[in-house]
Amino acid sequence: MSELKEYILNRGFKSIKEEIYFLKHQEPTIVSKLIYYNGIYKIETKKPYSAKPIKKYLNDELRKLKRYFDRYFCTLQYGRQFHQQVVQIIKKII
Repeated sequence: MSELKEYILNRGFKSIKEEIYFLKHQEPTIVSKLIYYNGIYKIETKKPYSAKPIKKYLNDELRKLKRYFDRYFCTLQYGRQFHQQVVQIIKKII
């Protein structure tokens, strides 16, 4: 991420369209993968070593994830809709 940030700061964008494309398509992909792999890393590093505790631990983690998505589904859906509206406004400006 730091290399990408440095590259963008040094190079910049050729046009507003290029910047919008990056912010709309490339950045969300990069950030979502970073969040995903960071979550996996945290789960794996806290994992116990023997078989029974691993199964219980992983089931508990799955329950936490399900609870999170069930609780924040409306917020996630709102965020996606808001993002789409912002993109439509930007397209009208350009």
